[in-house]
Amino acid sequence: MALAYAQSVGDGSTRTFTIPFPYISKTHVQVKVDGNIVPFTWMSETSVQVTVAPAVGAIVDRRRVTPRDTLLVDFVDGSTLVETDLDLSALQVFYLSQEAFDLGESSLGVADDGSFSALGRRIKEVLDPVDLHDVANKRFVETGMTSQVAIATAKAGEASASKIAAALSEGSAAASAASALASKNASGISEANASSSASSASGSATVATSQAGIATTKAGEASTSRDTAVTKAGEASTAASSASSNATLAQKWASNPEDSEVTSGLFSAYHWYRKTLALYTAVANGLAGWIHAASVKALPDDTDELGLVDGAAGWLLKKLTMVRLKAYVAKEGFTSPLRNKIINGNFDVWQRGVSQTVSNIGPEDRFSNTHSGDTKTTSRQAFPAGQTDVPDNPKFFSRTVITAVAGAGSYVQKVQRIEGVETLSGKLATLTFYAKSSVAKNISVEFAQVFGTGGSPSANVDTIGVTTYSLTTAWQKFTALVNLPSIAGKTLGSNGDDHLALIFWLDAGSTYATRSGGIGQLSATVDIARVSLVEGDARNEADPFSPRGFVTEMQLCMRYYEQGYGIFSGNVTSGLAYYHSSIMRVTKRAIPSVVTTDVSNASFAGGSPGVIQFQTAVRASKLANITGAGYFEYTWAADAEL
Repeated sequence: MALAYAQSVGDGSTRTFTIPFPYISKTHVQVKVDGNIVPFTWMSETSVQVTVAPAVGAIVDRRRVTPRDTLLVDFVDGSTLVETDLDLSALQVFYLSQEAFDLGESSLGVADDGSFSALGRRIKEVLDPVDLHDVANKRFVETGMTSQVAIATAKAGEASASKIAAALSEGSAAASAASALASKNASGISEANASSSASSASGSATVATSQAGIATTKAGEASTSRDTAVTKAGEASTAASSASSNATLAQKWASNPEDSEVTSGLFSAYHWYRKTLALYTAVANGLAGWIHAASVKALPDDTDELGLVDGAAGWLLKKLTMVRLKAYVAKEGFTSPLRNKIINGNFDVWQRGVSQTVSNIGPEDRFSNTHSGDTKTTSRQAFPAGQTDVPDNPKFFSRTVITAVAGAGSYVQKVQRIEGVETLSGKLATLTFYAKSSVAKNISVEFAQVFGTGGSPSANVDTIGVTTYSLTTAWQKFTALVNLPSIAGKTLGSNGDDHLALIFWLDAGSTYATRSGGIGQLSATVDIARVSLVEGDARNEADPFSPRGFVTEMQLCMRYYEQGYGIFSGNVTSGLAYYHSSIMRVTKRAIPSVVTTDVSNASFAGGSPGVIQFQTAVRASKLANITGAGYFEYTWAADAEL
């Protein structure tokens, strides 16, 4: 039974035909009528309709043609293996094997009685034979036999004609001799006349002898032509026998039983189909079951082993130990651009400026630098070109110059508020950063879950994962492994400003001893770089930062803060208000607060334009004070920070 095709005979009216075999994509199905590809339309998942009804007796062939020169799934290092990809890859191999099996089943073969069978079909497109044992086609055999028979027939005719002529001559000679004898004995004709008749009879006998010789020669030529015809017929029979042997061998290549060699070490297409099917069955029905039935192991050991298909070694199955996998992960890390929950952790974006002394958001985007009692200056600093202390050649780091003022309530913080208090809730996470100080100094890290404002939100949860670090004058890598609590049963505020807070305590009085890990107060210059927060235990990774690129990082920052420019120009009438809208490049987290600044104007009063703010645009307005041509230009800053 065919596995990947179906054939029907046209009746001159039927246009719809079934597709009884499965397929991966409808593009893998083709329809042929008498060997020619024809267009068709899918009527359902299992039927198609051709444009023109096939003629009576036409063969309508529907066939699956799975791509054999292109992988439908291309696995890459570091990709996640999912069931759909594994199934699709296996199906491609499985379907190709079915199509190969169909090809073998429909090829020439040996019947049950040992005779050669062409399955009731003609063998076509056979060339003329060249060597002695080549197969001969119908035209060659008919042409050769007809030619030799014609020659033999012609030669036999010539021999027959010669034989008849000889008989006639012989009869003529006998008649002449009898006439001569009668003339001599009965009529008394002169001896001279009798002698003349005898001479004539002798001549006729000579002619008869000559004609008999010619007949004998022609008969010999006819015999030779007959022998040649017999020889050619033998050659044709030998060629036909050779064709049968070749067809038998072709059948073996197509359908020899599994594990039965066609020739030394080589097997049929059917053999490899069976092997592929067995492998697919083992993978599809065995591996999943084995894994599902296996007992659970909480954590892997270094000696545990994983299966690996080695592409560099001809796709052989190899094993990979956990200790080697951990070493590879530690060396290469992970590079998913969405993995790092910290925005601007590389300190590339500074929209508000490059230095700040007030306690507020900025100057680096997405970080808040706040203080009380103490004073501080936060600024952007550039790494020396080619430095290797902090990996991947970052351009900038954040510097905070702290002047400690003794007091229980004094502190200096650097905070990033990560949108959505559900971020990493109930999960294990790893914080990684690089830091140094002008003098030996302790700093600490704290996480807090803030449930927002508006309505009746749950109380904030702070003092999560408090960890203290000892800074020196050299850059060091620091990590923290933190279990963030679940937010199950918590209530969020209605204003949409809930968040997870990452807090760097750079200086802290006794009031904050618990939250800051008791780091105390000390004037110093603290530098921080390359901050990342990722899910899971990444402490063994060389660098889990996972960079996103500057453009992407800028767009993420603009969700919370963006600066822009606008200009209105046209004919104006004194006393009327005029408006200009400026579209934001990135939709804000919420409706932002917007500050406008007047740049220049004509025919309008001075001062900053009025403003109406939206999540996607700023609408500025001014009152004209002169009639005529006028304009006003302005800048704006939209702030939607948490």
